[in-house]
Amino acid sequence: MLFFFNGDFGEGNAANARFLCYGKGLNQQAIDNHFYVIRPSEFGDSGINTHSKGQVQGVNVNFTYLGGETIRRKSIGGRIFMLLKAWAKAFAILRQESPGQTKLYFYGPQLITHLPILLSARFFGFHTTYELTELHSIKQESAAWKTRLASLSHFFIQESIPVFCDRLLVTTRRLQLFYKRKFPYQHVAIMLVVFDSDRFSYQTMAEPVFRLGYLGSFGEKDGVAGIVEAFAKCRQHLPELKLRLIGYQTAGFDLAKVLAQNGLSSHDPFVEITGQVSTAEIPTLLSACDLLLMNRINSKFANLGYPIKLGEYMATGRAVLATKVSDIAQHFTHRENAYLIEPENIDQLIENIIWHYNNFQKGTQIGIQGRTRATELFEYRNKIGVVSGQ
Repeated sequence: MLFFFNGDFGEGNAANARFLCYGKGLNQQAIDNHFYVIRPSEFGDSGINTHSKGQVQGVNVNFTYLGGETIRRKSIGGRIFMLLKAWAKAFAILRQESPGQTKLYFYGPQLITHLPILLSARFFGFHTTYELTELHSIKQESAAWKTRLASLSHFFIQESIPVFCDRLLVTTRRLQLFYKRKFPYQHVAIMLVVFDSDRFSYQTMAEPVFRLGYLGSFGEKDGVAGIVEAFAKCRQHLPELKLRLIGYQTAGFDLAKVLAQNGLSSHDPFVEITGQVSTAEIPTLLSACDLLLMNRINSKFANLGYPIKLGEYMATGRAVLATKVSDIAQHFTHRENAYLIEPENIDQLIENIIWHYNNFQKGTQIGIQGRTRATELFEYRNKIGVVSGQ
């Protein structure tokens, strides 16, 4: 099984954690697999990725950057050259594979970078699977031409699914219904969030460390502005409270401005901004927090997708506070195995943060029960058959 995607293998984002689960699960089923990076992402200048091929963190999950380079080039011409090399390499790989024995898997396919490979796959007669975790064509974080072009690219792929795709995997019932209505004869299955519980060893936290944690991109859809505002206001009641932001800033979102609006800055000793980190660092960074926040806004985009980071949050056994978007409220129960609040409700966000620390032992138990519930739902060993199609 060959996987094709854009990104930076080894960086600590939700997609990479998902891929590691896929690779390990397929290995356990004795299904050969390989992960091919078509193009390093726009956030790929962190210096984390130094090898264009190999295995991730000693795990038997193999990857290759098709263009042979792990960092994007600065010039448009340089990026086009990298894409041409990637396409040529992909074409050569497909020529050597047997369509009857090898399946192809495209994660978040995009017109600009994936189309030549998709066309080659169809030409050679490969069975292809798309995984679409969200409806990317409606994501609008800015009015910049790059955002509009990306939306058009995703829209083309979404409308062409019956042409290029034999099987479609999505993360939510709403997204499944969306595609089943659009393409009644298309095979559409749900692949929930997955995590590897072995990556996260739960350690009891007897006393609070008063650290809030967030993992992901810093953007409007993620409600990071609300997290910062709630943190600033909670410190009036909990002066020892700290905030750890793990991830990267998206275009169109000014974190420095949001911090300043709340009387904070990146130099504040109670605010930690890690930048992009490696996958190996995620368990330690999250587990060192005692409350993890997922504050997605109430948009169509948020409700059609599912926050993949929620799996890693829950795997830590730390208490998780999440907005009731997508299918989350169908999976978890407020103050039983998670804190659930209405989206874009700053008062509820503040109230539950303060409640957690005023009732820390109960909050600790909520985290433990959240891990138990998430293991039932998300443990990759129970889900890998959906990926392999078995």
